[in-house]
Amino acid sequence: MEWLAYSRRQLKVNMRPYIQSLFRVTIVAFLLCLSGALCGEAKAQASFRARVSSVSVLTNTAITYTFSLTNLAFEPLNVFVTNVFSAGVRDIMVTNNYDSATAVNLTNRLVLNVPDLQNSLSSEITVTLFTTNAGSLTNFVTFFVDSPSNSFSTNLVTLVTNLVPVETDLAVSITGPGPDVYVGDWITFGVTVTNLSPLTAGSIVVSNSFQSNGVQVVAVKSISPANQFVNGIAVLSPFTLTNKGSQTFKFTVQPTNAGMLPFSVSVNTGSDTNSANNRAFTNILVSNFLTNMLVVTPTPTQKFNAIIGVMEQSILLSNASPSSVPSARVNVSGIPSPNRHFNAIGTNSGNPFVVHSGALGGGESISLLMQYKVPSHQQMNNLVFTAQAMTNAADLTPPGNLIALNSTNRISRQTNYISRMLLEFPSTNGRTYTVVYDDNAAFTTPKVVRPSIVAPANWTYWLDYGPPATISPTDGGSRFYKIYVNP
Repeated sequence: MEWLAYSRRQLKVNMRPYIQSLFRVTIVAFLLCLSGALCGEAKAQASFRARVSSVSVLTNTAITYTFSLTNLAFEPLNVFVTNVFSAGVRDIMVTNNYDSATAVNLTNRLVLNVPDLQNSLSSEITVTLFTTNAGSLTNFVTFFVDSPSNSFSTNLVTLVTNLVPVETDLAVSITGPGPDVYVGDWITFGVTVTNLSPLTAGSIVVSNSFQSNGVQVVAVKSISPANQFVNGIAVLSPFTLTNKGSQTFKFTVQPTNAGMLPFSVSVNTGSDTNSANNRAFTNILVSNFLTNMLVVTPTPTQKFNAIIGVMEQSILLSNASPSSVPSARVNVSGIPSPNRHFNAIGTNSGNPFVVHSGALGGGESISLLMQYKVPSHQQMNNLVFTAQAMTNAADLTPPGNLIALNSTNRISRQTNYISRMLLEFPSTNGRTYTVVYDDNAAFTTPKVVRPSIVAPANWTYWLDYGPPATISPTDGGSRFYKIYVNP
């Protein structure tokens, strides 16, 4: 660790090589009443502005970051600005117009500190550095007062090229995992990059970060692609998109502790004329399970269902604790390859699970049907079942982006089949569909069936067998259905 004090003069900091980019990006953040500082109602404690001189540069061209800080509180503030780089830089020069400021150079980050920023005064810090190789440089910038828990973070991305770029416009979006994320779950984020310009965009670089305050609030393990994240940042290899084209990347990670999991993504091509749509951000709440004791009792036999081609096994889920649980999971381990758990809705620590979406009172039990895809149609032995109590009732609200199957929004045929409801509908092979059900024809309280259906052909059969696909058995009263096409 190397401490550098500076005041109205230049400092030179040597760090290992890095890379960064074009156009001017400005982020303004206001932190409200942080760290116990004196603060009036609705008044910000400090203002912060971070900008980069360019979002695209040629190799060996200087990149300058400018950080503007203003104390809006009634007492002095201890202000920090951390810079975490995704790749190497050289010849770092730091200037500042405020006395008593310091900088510390760590292996992959630069920490700036203004320890005594007085009321109504401002400090402007500039960091200038040079790149050595073509590629993308992400600077994950965090501004906080007194404590990293009170912070604002942003990514400043610069693409370093050897060629003068052609102007384009890229946009990036995130599709996150659904609700009910728990410690150990395998959760998948989809990152979609779209080229909005009429020109082909080349040398596109996507940076993803599971970080907050320069460190991870929730630690994650990379599942797919394996070993993707270094220091919480993943930078994909450059690629090309044709005009109006798009490409989606998926990242599967496993949170290892409870808390808030922040995920940010930025995209850059070195010639983007519109930086406003180059970033996306989301927060995922990761929960711990409740401590209620749940017991699973499986039936000893599995039967083949020829209608939909799966092996089926009934289990009894019991709440052995005196208190009610909002909902519950059942995990299954020991399924040999190439077999798979057909009606599982997720994976935790490598094991598939189903969810009983309704409450289960103390001492109560409910029968659940497990379905397995087994090419040999032979019974599987030595399966292990475990159950966990969830903190909230499952969210079964239909997503707002579903598309009606047809103009009449009706199922082609539904038939009572051995105390189950058989649904048949036309489909596209490989397309995903969602079944929505309700106990009244007006669908005033619609609920989704989980999991969604992947059509095996141009005509699909689905059996409503009750829990865990639906909250209650099919013989509990009237039930109405709608089929939707997933986007």
